[in-house]
Amino acid sequence: MPDGVVEQTANLVAQEQPMPPTDLTDPEVLTVEEAASLLRISRNAAYALARQWRATGGQSGLPCVGMGRCIRVPRAALEQMLDPKLPASSDSVG
Repeated sequence: MPDGVVEQTANLVAQEQPMPPTDLTDPEVLTVEEAASLLRISRNAAYALARQWRATGGQSGLPCVGMGRCIRVPRAALEQMLDPKLPASSDSVG
């Protein structure tokens, strides 16, 4: 590699701004298994509650959203379900 290319590459790398740290300790969405663990219920019970949520149009069960073949539980909806005094988020779940 010519010296000029190496210097240009080194300069570009030195000029790059670091990405802000990502806080992965509180993800916005949880897997059904993660939600089950937080709720201290079995995986099967959590999936049954997620099916109930979808079958009742969100009237009862575990709040969840489908993304293809994946089901995720929005953390805000789970917190709202556990503490009804919390303000409802503006995002609709369903």
